[in-house]
Amino acid sequence: MQFIKNIETIQKITSAGAERVVLNTSAIENPSFVKEAGNNFGSSTICVCIDYKSKWGKEKVYTRAGKKNSSKDVQTVALEMQNAGA
Repeated sequence: MQFIKNIETIQKITSAGAERVVLNTSAIENPSFVKEAGNNFGSSTICVCIDYKSKWGKEKVYTRAGKKNSSKDVQTVALEMQNAGA
């Protein structure tokens, strides 16, 4: 499995014809990457997917294809991504 980790990868994807690029792990682990990507390609091109699991009434965000608990709550991450330009 590959994750989009840099601007060069996004450039390759958009050059191949994609209108939108969806970030997950790289966005959650490095919110400044979302801002950088948005500045380079526009916020309409950069989307963030937030995967979460609910356990005992608490929703926590997961990364690495749902395998790693980030210990962050959904609302906090959603606001963080919005503030970063997603």
